[in-house]
Amino acid sequence: MQSLVTVHAMLRWLERIEGVDIKQLRRDLFADGIVNPTFATIMWHVRARHGFTREAIEAKILSPLVMDAISVGLAKLNLGGVILGINSGKVITVIVGEPGLPYLRTGKKKPAKKIAQEELSERDISASKPWRRKFG
Repeated sequence: MQSLVTVHAMLRWLERIEGVDIKQLRRDLFADGIVNPTFATIMWHVRARHGFTREAIEAKILSPLVMDAISVGLAKLNLGGVILGINSGKVITVIVGEPGLPYLRTGKKKPAKKIAQEELSERDISASKPWRRKFG
């Protein structure tokens, strides 16, 4: 079964929620001669140093509320300051934001207000956007 949490989201969770210093871990691996570590290599070291497994991180992220948010197609879920970005049915990032009331947001933008071309005069356009002024 394919994971509902991306590698990026797991790394951000470890870094921002659990306090694991991923940059320092990468520097340590580089000092040991591992120039471009894979996610599996990073997770092996995270498990050895901090005791976190991939499955444990997924279990922490994928609460019933998060699963419901994924199933209805939400783009963002704020859980009291921990904001999960969701795309294509997967948690793609973890951001620590302002604590507050949980909110849900769909990824749909409001339709833009359409303005007929006749409503805009050349003077209005060039006054608001000087780079579009006509010279001559």
